[in-house]
Amino acid sequence: MTRSLSLFDSSQQLDVSLLRRVIVANAAEACNAAAGRLLGDPVFDAVTEGRAQYHGYSGCGDLVHYCLKRAGLRDPGLLNRNDADADCRYRVGQNISRIVYSVGSAFRYAGFARPLQWQPGDIALIGEDGLEHVFVLAECSSQSVTSYDYGQFRQGKPAGFAVMRRVTPTAGRPQIGGPPGRPLVGYLDVGMLFTQERQLRYLVSAQAPDDFDGGTNAPAPPIPPPRSVREIKLALVQLGFFLGPCDASLTADYRRAIATYQASVELEADGVVGPLTRRALALSLAEPSGLH
Repeated sequence: MTRSLSLFDSSQQLDVSLLRRVIVANAAEACNAAAGRLLGDPVFDAVTEGRAQYHGYSGCGDLVHYCLKRAGLRDPGLLNRNDADADCRYRVGQNISRIVYSVGSAFRYAGFARPLQWQPGDIALIGEDGLEHVFVLAECSSQSVTSYDYGQFRQGKPAGFAVMRRVTPTAGRPQIGGPPGRPLVGYLDVGMLFTQERQLRYLVSAQAPDDFDGGTNAPAPPIPPPRSVREIKLALVQLGFFLGPCDASLTADYRRAIATYQASVELEADGVVGPLTRRALALSLAEPSGLH
């Protein structure tokens, strides 16, 4: 069930803040918030339009196109795709390239000394050499990003769920995830995209989840992050990274377990539990399979 709403205020100006919240809310619904969705879930299959059944198919671009369409975008030059043609059932990368090369200056390239001005609802592009990946930003800063991602895998199936990644500044493009991470190519500024004259001609009413209340619908973990050493050890035991006793001792085995877990979720594997690691543990505990 969905609800329709206008993204324009009483003076017929586009409410960019509302637009961003709608995009994040739809991405959260598509990913079932922090819980995630797998191939075979009716929502997941609807977002990927059945293409995820093909071996090697990545649905990251499908989530992005789905969220743009749900926000009211109908530009045929941006959203029409050839991957359902009879002669070619899908083309990996087709959906990604359109949000870079069909949006004009709304795609903002990352680079040296260029501050990141991304906001929730924007679409980030990372990777290179055929390993590109796009996702919908839910929370972002110069140090970390929490996003909704399709094109993931869980239990051997294509999946979509919330992901948190570290942002590491470099002399060139920032590195996302890791170490070593993948370079940030840039991001689609949805506010700039939707206010382009061309896009304003194509906009229709936005669609949002029934429970949309105008909030951010950010992927806050349904359980609080572990705080004490005992709680962290218990979380590591539940996730399969630690076998020792769940006491308050800071042993070498405990620090190795922390580092191994951090590497598995693309955080710096330093064995030190900070805010990013605590939040990642909460997200991992909320996932059905335990692991990203």
